[in-house]
Amino acid sequence: MSNSSISPEKLFDVREIPCTVKHKQIIDRWLGLPVGDHFVIRNDHDPVPLRYQFEAEYPGAFTWEHLQKGPEVFEVKISKIRATIPPEKIFDVREIPGAVKHKQIFERWLGLAVGDYFVLKNDHDPVPLRYQFQAEFAGAFNWEYLTKGPQIFEVKISKLRAVSAPAPASCGH
Repeated sequence: MSNSSISPEKLFDVREIPCTVKHKQIIDRWLGLPVGDHFVIRNDHDPVPLRYQFEAEYPGAFTWEHLQKGPEVFEVKISKIRATIPPEKIFDVREIPGAVKHKQIFERWLGLAVGDYFVLKNDHDPVPLRYQFQAEFAGAFNWEYLTKGPQIFEVKISKLRAVSAPAPASCGH
């Protein structure tokens, strides 16, 4: 692909952007892309560290294609091939002790605004948690598997309507 065949709306010339904010601006632009879309960055050096950052933070969600490799201008086409999860939306519960795991998950979900969500990241299929959600909050949540094992399970849990926390369970005495 030559310079003249890159449409202006797809070209992101980052040569003049200060290094302290360059990666963030490129990643923010990529995060805003719909799945299947792309843009081309033009830089004065090969953006290998940026590729490593993409590989670490968004594995399997992008493609990286060099269109021009120096010596003075480097162009890389970055495509979005699957949806991404903002890091602040991920609730990784793999290291939380089982005795308090469900309590913390429900506290996080109860604190959500209606329409909001988080992505539960676990090392096993959280089927018992889903049954508990169904028993206590039927119709108030949505449960969507994003990754289904075998080592990692990611479930998008959305809040569909306002609810009150259930009364604490008692032993009946």
